[in-house]
Amino acid sequence: MKKIVIISVLALSLFNACTKEELDRPIITGDGDFVQMTFKAITTKTVLNSDRSVSFAAGEQIAVFANGNRYCFTTTSGGTNAEFTGTVAAVDAGATTFYAVSPYSATANTSTVEEGAITNLTIAKGSAWAATGTYAPEKAVAAAITTGSTFEFRQACALLKFSVPASVTDLTQIVIFNRDAGISGSLSGTFSVTPHSGSAPTVTVTAAEGNPHQTGATFTDNEAFAAGTYYIPVLPATLTSGVDIKTTFSDGFNGRKFNTTAVTLVAGSVYDLGTITKSGFLFNTFENNNLDGEYSGNAGALSLVENPLKTATNPSNYVLRDDMHTAGSTTSGYWQTASGETFSSKFPSSMRSRCTIIRMKMYWGSDKYYPRFLFNKSGSAIRPLKVNNVTIGDDQAVFDSAIKTDDWNILEWQSTQFLNGETPRSNLSGLSTFQVRMFVNWSNTNLAPDGENYHHIAYIDDIEFM
Repeated sequence: MKKIVIISVLALSLFNACTKEELDRPIITGDGDFVQMTFKAITTKTVLNSDRSVSFAAGEQIAVFANGNRYCFTTTSGGTNAEFTGTVAAVDAGATTFYAVSPYSATANTSTVEEGAITNLTIAKGSAWAATGTYAPEKAVAAAITTGSTFEFRQACALLKFSVPASVTDLTQIVIFNRDAGISGSLSGTFSVTPHSGSAPTVTVTAAEGNPHQTGATFTDNEAFAAGTYYIPVLPATLTSGVDIKTTFSDGFNGRKFNTTAVTLVAGSVYDLGTITKSGFLFNTFENNNLDGEYSGNAGALSLVENPLKTATNPSNYVLRDDMHTAGSTTSGYWQTASGETFSSKFPSSMRSRCTIIRMKMYWGSDKYYPRFLFNKSGSAIRPLKVNNVTIGDDQAVFDSAIKTDDWNILEWQSTQFLNGETPRSNLSGLSTFQVRMFVNWSNTNLAPDGENYHHIAYIDDIEFM
């Protein structure tokens, strides 16, 4: 009798196992050459929420692969759990393993499954729209695998995160460049994904198209970004040399930052680019006793001092002072990059070629000076094109009216002001050293201290390249 009970329990167990397997299959309706199938989908596509989930949208499409053939499935209602329905060949409905990609638009006509990898997927290069707290869905590729009825999607991309503070109201675009060349540094392009049950998928970049080391975002409908946090999906990549960040504002201002910290972007990870500020590449802020210059001609005159006039324009704690008030003869006074200085390594030609503007802050009180900039410390010393965002041209009266005697002044030069032979430079790629001359008059004649008008004391801060 005991033996009979054991056999009965075993038979019941086998019956239950078969029933569970039958239930854990996609719903199939209809007959003939094509049938309708329905899968459940759970999204764990990114790390936006505390539960690492986002919602599917009603009408969203995914690609389902059965026996290597691709089919389009659609959900009629959204949510973190959704049902996707599509029509497939009856012979493929009996596949033992199904693969899926979200969104459907990431797949090409040649996408298929080979040795467990979904091939020929694409993240397009260039900027896409972004909305507060989320990302462009067409770039957020996720993949899943199942032998049953439920797809659990996991992010195949990494996310670049950035924040816009309430004080920045006119940011219209952000572009990120991976400073590493080669296919391993591609942020966009063609790739394959091998999904795994319960863990992040394996991503392999197969082709880099256009400029794959560049990606970006614009705000919805090309308006300015609202205050908040944003995400840009990118391919997993190795950024051994860090990233460049270019920002564009509605008033035409272009900023650039260079973050040289190495980072490896893995599928499902988030890399924080930080908070956006309206500034360019800061070659020298002098904030950390970082005086990268030589003193030839100004020996003993240059020093790091506390900011004598903290304002909203320049609230820095420390700035560079050039004090030539005891000079025994006429002088322009200057600060320049030193011979053998690390300017070129900090700011190599590959980055300079993306910049067209030189900007710096200067303060000289009520004295009448017309500072100039020497490209590579040679040739003509050039007056700024703009002062406090006012275009000067060759008009001294405009310069005088634009200058602030009770605040820091923002001086701006453009690459086209400097010649390469007889040709205006289109960018700053040829800039390897520079010199700033402070104490000159409108016609670029060196000045002598004469008391009231020329005290020969000036301050510099925030040398930027954009």
